[in-house]
Amino acid sequence: DGSWKGPVSPTICTAYAVMFLERGIHPILFGKLQHGGDWNNRPRALSNAMVKFNICLEYAVAWQVEDLRAPVDQWNAPILVVTGSVDPHFSDADINKMRTYVQRGGMILSITEGNGVGFSKAMTDPQTGLYKKLFPNYELALLPSDHGLYSKKTHYALPAGELKLSWVTNGVRALALHTDVDLMLP
Repeated sequence: DGSWKGPVSPTICTAYAVMFLERGIHPILFGKLQHGGDWNNRPRALSNAMVKFNICLEYAVAWQVEDLRAPVDQWNAPILVVTGSVDPHFSDADINKMRTYVQRGGMILSITEGNGVGFSKAMTDPQTGLYKKLFPNYELALLPSDHGLYSKKTHYALPAGELKLSWVTNGVRALALHTDVDLMLP
């Protein structure tokens, strides 16, 4: 009869299987880092952003939660989104895990939520911030206003005047981006 069998009725098992097959085929663009701080202030924000990205890209993409406690080998997204409003108090092991993630080709996007002075300082402080610890040989600097991310030639051009992005680059690619503009408002 074509239905999936399982621990509950075949109708329910089939519905879940079809839903998984429909949603499970989209490539993952963002992974939202689940850390010890207030990482989930805006639980629907990335879902809402995916709707906009799917329209701009004319292709369906998805996001998922990446658990800081999981091995870095299990982080699948090319862009790791770190959000919060207070200092997340990353341990040295957490920092090493994020460094490994970036060395394997990932990029970190950190977004300060609300009036999150503590989070912003924890990420960007030139002496003690996460980016200084992650990339001691590179500097966090303001993204130039003529950078390609602000170009209308991209699928999703960012507003240069409203959005102040800082970045860490090794001269070849962006390793991290940071903004104090709360992009995750629903």
